[in-house]
Amino acid sequence: MKDKLMKIYKILPFPLQNIAVTMQGFKLRKQRSGGNFNKYVNELDKNQYFDKKTIKENQEQKLKYIVKIAYDNVPYYRKLFRKNHLKPSDIRYIEDLNKLPLLEKGTIKKFGDEFISKNIKRKDLVAESTGGTTGTPLDIYYTKDALKYIYALVESRVKHWAGVKSGDKLASFLHGVDAFVPISQTTPPFWRWNKAYNQLLFSVFHMNENNLKYYVIKYNEFQPKIIQGYTSAIDIFAKYILKYKIKVFAPKAILVSSETLFDIQRKDIEKAFNSKVYNGYSGAENVALITECEKGRLHISPEPSIIEFKKIVGTENKYEIIGTNLFNFAMPLLRYKTSDMVTLTNETKCPCGRNFPLIKSIEGRTDDMLMTPEGEYIGSASMSVVFELVNNLQEVQIIQNKMDEIIVKVVKLENFNQYDLNLLKDRLKERLGNKVSIKVVFVNQIKRTRSGKFKFIISNITNK
Repeated sequence: MKDKLMKIYKILPFPLQNIAVTMQGFKLRKQRSGGNFNKYVNELDKNQYFDKKTIKENQEQKLKYIVKIAYDNVPYYRKLFRKNHLKPSDIRYIEDLNKLPLLEKGTIKKFGDEFISKNIKRKDLVAESTGGTTGTPLDIYYTKDALKYIYALVESRVKHWAGVKSGDKLASFLHGVDAFVPISQTTPPFWRWNKAYNQLLFSVFHMNENNLKYYVIKYNEFQPKIIQGYTSAIDIFAKYILKYKIKVFAPKAILVSSETLFDIQRKDIEKAFNSKVYNGYSGAENVALITECEKGRLHISPEPSIIEFKKIVGTENKYEIIGTNLFNFAMPLLRYKTSDMVTLTNETKCPCGRNFPLIKSIEGRTDDMLMTPEGEYIGSASMSVVFELVNNLQEVQIIQNKMDEIIVKVVKLENFNQYDLNLLKDRLKERLGNKVSIKVVFVNQIKRTRSGKFKFIISNITNK
């Protein structure tokens, strides 16, 4: 049904597409910002100045509760606890988490429904896909109330810290599973209007030298208070503005996400828009929330999860994020390996006065970018959605050695068929255009880097 609706959407005239986007926006706003949303935002705003002792006590109280939920209602954890001769009462303090093994993404994919709590009806759950930059999507299930808590966290710890709020004029450089501006479109408008969120959505798939002048005109006409989106997309826009020395409206805050923010990107973006960039890290698994405060420090929010750091072998100060979610009673994730890295800091106190733990920088995965023959840059987060609708994929890696050719390495599952292959090629063509040759190569495994990391995109022609 969803595919049919998207086909209809793509042939609608521009004004009707705006209406369709707005209707979907109102639906999502009700789902995300209704019910207990305001209550949670108020609580989070109040909690941010708690002392360290109170923070730890609150975390451990939540930990005991979710461990009991997992043991009582989640088949996978019931078996795991019994196998390791553990009871819920054995996990009372943060240090007790070491009694549990680390949880791999592949384990969740392998056991599937065994991770979903059996005391909640499936119809009452909401699925969020991880997407991410690994090329291996994973559905994480939440209760409808937990979903509101997630967006309350974004409101309190991202927007409020940046001095903005929901409802402020918002220019977005994001997208969903399907492009809201058809890839085949060659003339403006390369944006759509979402009245529900006071949001102008700019396409990240049409940002080339010829089109960006139209982006500038529309952006200055709109005058947003917030810019939000993929780091690479905002950086491309910023570089264009700097290249042609264009004066643009200065927003209150620029919120980047989903891709690693490099120092040069922050510098260029802040210079182009004369505004502060706020960095952050989260994910559909919601086992970690790291956000930047007004003093430029990166804080770990303690309410949604407990974070451990695992040293990356062969590095001086790089650690993998291991996260335990504290609020997702529908699908608890205990000691989940994110495969994302941070650099730690020696700072113990932030000038902002908050007592939340600090890190130095978010490393993430290496986010190479693809370049099309038209000169468009496409980041790893943008490419990852290509694979979200293709079934029976274990892993995918994209390699680009030539401007007009990409090699796609695929580790397929046993049910992979010709339909899946055709859909994969069609979605790649939709993202990259017909001038790019696509070569799909089936392999048994995809080689990791020396540090054990997975690279979704390997580009040998682009420079950051």
